[in-house]
Amino acid sequence: MFATEQTHAAMSLPTLTLTSSIKEAAKPGVFIGRINEISGIFAQGSSREEVYDDLVRNTAIMLPSKRAEALELLKKQNQVPSTVQSEGKIHFTHKVQELELA
Repeated sequence: MFATEQTHAAMSLPTLTLTSSIKEAAKPGVFIGRINEISGIFAQGSSREEVYDDLVRNTAIMLPSKRAEALELLKKQNQVPSTVQSEGKIHFTHKVQELELA
């Protein structure tokens, strides 16, 4: 599990939890991954670790453009009233779910 470092004040903020799926592609030595809860966040690399690191980075980059989707998920996960403001930083944790190819 990956958790962003947070100050004491940030600990009381609702937390957005995201999971990823990482699997080996059809081509040996290539791994692909995606964030399960938010559409359009993907990564590709030569190892699971590289894909994981890229997913964390890509999520941070993409989150501003996925703000509406992330806020709806944040409200749902934390049972937050619909009055949560759409401005400000969204804090999230990231858990990896590895999938095995059958």
